[in-house]
Amino acid sequence: MRKHLTYANVMATIAVFIALGGTAYAVNTVGSSDVIDESLLSQDIKNGEVKVADIGQGAVASDEVKNDAITNADVAPNTLSSARILDATLTGADVANNTLKGADIDEATLDVGDAARAYARISPDACDDTSGECTLEQSKGISSVNHFGVGDYCVTAPGIDAIQTPAAVTVDTNNTSDPNGNASAMTREAVGCGFSGFLVVTERQPNISVDQGGGINNAVAVGPAQEADDVAFTIVIP
Repeated sequence: MRKHLTYANVMATIAVFIALGGTAYAVNTVGSSDVIDESLLSQDIKNGEVKVADIGQGAVASDEVKNDAITNADVAPNTLSSARILDATLTGADVANNTLKGADIDEATLDVGDAARAYARISPDACDDTSGECTLEQSKGISSVNHFGVGDYCVTAPGIDAIQTPAAVTVDTNNTSDPNGNASAMTREAVGCGFSGFLVVTERQPNISVDQGGGINNAVAVGPAQEADDVAFTIVIP
């Protein structure tokens, strides 16, 4: 080889070396200090070559994550807490049906308002003797109450079917004649006042006054209850 080595060969080799930058690197000798900061581009890195170990802890920020790129599979189960969710952003669509239980709700925050669809308080003294129409007190959702017989009332609540919906009725002692203890009020599906109406029946159980001595008299029931017109009632339809 020395026989073929000439001055021209040597000078040509030196010229090529200078043209290439004048620097030569051995294998595994290039470090981060040899790379100009922020000079590497994505096309300089082979796909799939950057590993978790190559990324410093806490080095990836939201700017480095593509919008809408993170999916359920990227989040470990039971790792997100309420502090990670923006207040007032969850809606009914974000909660699966029938997943919330009573223990998940602060009962003090519930505002049921007027939960009943319809209600009214009826006093027999407020019913017209001729037409039977009764004046409604503290009412909602009830259009009319008609007194059509002794102790019989027809209650109409538009849009509420008495056949499908139960109602609750109780004696209103404020406007019921004494003794209140033997008065009762009951309700059932109306017969004779329309299929959508509620029939309310008010009754009293007959009684006699028994002298207990010392000027004390007690009322004692003497027979089955009978329909009566001196019993006020309150009806509630949920």
